[in-house]
Amino acid sequence: MNAPLSAHLAAPPTTIRRVGKAQRPASFERLRAQGITLLQKTSGATWTDHNLHDPGITILEALCYALTETAFRSEFPVEDLLTGTDGRIDFEALSLHPPHSALPCGATTAVDQVRRLLDRVDGLDDVRLSRAPGGPAGLLTMWLKLADGEPAVQAGRTRAALAAYRSERGLGEDIEPHAEPATHLDCVLHADIEIFGPHEGAEVLADVYHQAAAYVDGSARRRSRRELRAQGLSLDAIYDGPLVQRGFITAASGALDPQAKLYVGDLARHLKDSIPAIKDIHSLWLQTASGQVVTDSLAWRGPEGALCLRVPGRSNEQALHVKLRRRSQPISVDPDELRHRVRDLQAADRARRRLQQAALAQEEQADLPRGRHRPAGAYRSIQHDFPAIYGLGRHGAPPSAGPQRVARARQLRAYLMLFEQVIANSRAQTDHLAELFSGAVGRHKTYWWDHLNQLAPHVPGEPDSTVVPGAEDLMVGTPAHIESAVLAPMDRAATRRHHLLDHLLALHGEDFTQNAVRLYGGHLDASELDALLLDNKLAFLNDVVLLSRYRARGHDYSQPLWGSRHNPNFSGLARRVCLMLGFRHHHARALTATLTRNQLTLVGGALAVQALSAATAEAGDALQAQRPDSSSNDSNSNSNSNSSNSGSRTEADCRELLAAAGLRPGAPLSRRLLRAGAAHDGYRLVARGAGGATTLALHDAEASQWWALHTYASRAEAAAAAHALRAALLKLGDACEGLHLVEHLLLRPLCPAAGAAPSSPSALQRSGFFDLRLTALLPNWTVRTHQHGFQLLAEETLHINCPAHLDLAVRWLDFDAMCEFEAAYGLWQKARLNHCRPPDDAEFVAASAVDAAASSLIKHLLPTVFTEANAAAPSNPGYDGFEEDG
Repeated sequence: MNAPLSAHLAAPPTTIRRVGKAQRPASFERLRAQGITLLQKTSGATWTDHNLHDPGITILEALCYALTETAFRSEFPVEDLLTGTDGRIDFEALSLHPPHSALPCGATTAVDQVRRLLDRVDGLDDVRLSRAPGGPAGLLTMWLKLADGEPAVQAGRTRAALAAYRSERGLGEDIEPHAEPATHLDCVLHADIEIFGPHEGAEVLADVYHQAAAYVDGSARRRSRRELRAQGLSLDAIYDGPLVQRGFITAASGALDPQAKLYVGDLARHLKDSIPAIKDIHSLWLQTASGQVVTDSLAWRGPEGALCLRVPGRSNEQALHVKLRRRSQPISVDPDELRHRVRDLQAADRARRRLQQAALAQEEQADLPRGRHRPAGAYRSIQHDFPAIYGLGRHGAPPSAGPQRVARARQLRAYLMLFEQVIANSRAQTDHLAELFSGAVGRHKTYWWDHLNQLAPHVPGEPDSTVVPGAEDLMVGTPAHIESAVLAPMDRAATRRHHLLDHLLALHGEDFTQNAVRLYGGHLDASELDALLLDNKLAFLNDVVLLSRYRARGHDYSQPLWGSRHNPNFSGLARRVCLMLGFRHHHARALTATLTRNQLTLVGGALAVQALSAATAEAGDALQAQRPDSSSNDSNSNSNSNSSNSGSRTEADCRELLAAAGLRPGAPLSRRLLRAGAAHDGYRLVARGAGGATTLALHDAEASQWWALHTYASRAEAAAAAHALRAALLKLGDACEGLHLVEHLLLRPLCPAAGAAPSSPSALQRSGFFDLRLTALLPNWTVRTHQHGFQLLAEETLHINCPAHLDLAVRWLDFDAMCEFEAAYGLWQKARLNHCRPPDDAEFVAASAVDAAASSLIKHLLPTVFTEANAAAPSNPGYDGFEEDG
């Protein structure tokens, strides 16, 4: 039984008491009390005077006062601490993605694709995707319902719809190259409507036709985010679907349901709810083109076409079958005026859709937190707040003070600087919070310091001084020297940066372990491995939203695939796996391009140099690691360079580096040298005689053999050549690592012809070769990819991340086979891209040429001689036991 109301009124309200300033943990009173307690506990037997006149209490209070300032700054709102000098928060650098960026998903279902196409394509009233009859699994046909327009405009809208689909095509899916335009099934609206109020008859009737046409046509209704929020929807419910730009499309009017029916009663209810001037609808029905009267329901879409209401002003409809009444008296409407008003409503509707895009962007920006920049200013020493009798501050001890008093003042100043340095460092760390969590800063720094012996801001009328007056006499060295020699070594930057990046990745539910890099990065030294791990994790974090949203997206074959590292046209699965496997280049490209551009050809067999005994080689000196320039410590470290190369080399420099090591363009490059030369501990400098001549020796771990590469006049020349050679080989190895992901469906015949050969397109199609199948092709000649364990781990990573409905095969190719494959793949890409151009384009390629290029490419995807029996379940060769020595 519920308690009486009087009991509730008599009970005291339940509230959370506000903590007063004196009770806050970092308040002056609490800090002073804790200090007194510690003094009494540690020195109570020898120090009994804890009153205000005691100098020790004065020092304690000064330090507590300084600590309150540090605590005060740390309690600023987080958005203030992250706001830069320009008054903005760099959300992208901080990996803090707003809801409209992080919550939408890729278009993975037919409903998602319909929403996305309706949002992207102007003049598209309706669209339907269905499986192509008789085609491979994953092949779809597109059915379009376009707004009225000239034939050229309609053709442009069709091309735009196909391009919009290809830009976010699902992996293992494709669309027929020709979209099917919908046939309009005209119908006429008959109604008897009574209105009230001061509204004009033409105005109401135009609104009736406009609203009824939108409903009968099945046009998707776009709602603003403000409307959905007013209905109580949360942000994750609003952004449940693909990214939209012109408002959120709901399932109203069956626009997203191809099986839905139009109910005449629902149409009448919709008109009454949407038009305030309607008092009652006495009768309403639809009449089809065949003369059928529909009073209950009919299909919105069917094999014959899609419903379309005949509206004055949009068609040649002249007769008006909608009668208006006011107080039972008929209202006459001028047909010409009605047509003009209908056109005005249609134009206003198009303008409203354009404005919704700008309004949505403004609403999304308004949601982002904003802060106020809090300039730190220069640190002010607490010694300025001591009474002058202490001899501290800017003026120091008085001129009349003796040497002993001056020495005691300096001793006290040094004692206080121990505390002040900690306070100043805490303050500096708070002021650099945005840089700490930003991926834009270098990997070598996670601590910031405020040096007490740097110059303080000038005070008019006062001589220049350091932050702590007299600090220059107590500290040895400049602030830069102290930071690099004393403070920087205490910054475990790599470990702390890993923890910070792990925290930011956890916000997105990601756990990036990089086992492939840790287990198979033995050719790198500790600093190089740390650099690779951090660069790779940072690259994953920078793209974490796209990697999550588009992990099941295929590439757009109507756009160039191979290109620069900034080209986003790459399969989401392939890009994700490249990052997980630690490939420095995670964009689509030809894996043999760097070698061929530098006129290098990989060959097998042993190195064409003289062998060296193990005892002689191991008696030499190991090559010292080449560290990056310290001046680049705070620069952006997310680059495609090794730390041994100081981040200043590009792929085009490989030729110069190899030439410096004696490898000229056109010379064959042994795969053994490519792998052995990448090891950081594989070089030895062997002295030859008393003249300083030095032989550069290289260890080939695969053959357990030492090789004498070259003898140089001096030790310095040999070491420089070794560093240049290793930098070039690391560059070449990184450039060769990557993968190609080929979707079999894209290779289907576009103009199939009957063929009796077992490897003909028709035979492949009957065997299911094109049905939801992928082939990943990777190189097997680099220092990591030739290892059997790495290959097994890479295959496992591919299968774990591949969508479950797709059948994935993995092939490992040697250099010659990869060159042949990439030549065929490049020709097919070009032909497929140009086939997507308009037929009247000069570069248009016919379907027969695309099929010929696809046939040449298919040969490289079949591991054995093709038959229909083995094509039904193609074998996965995995590691093929590749031997370089033949």
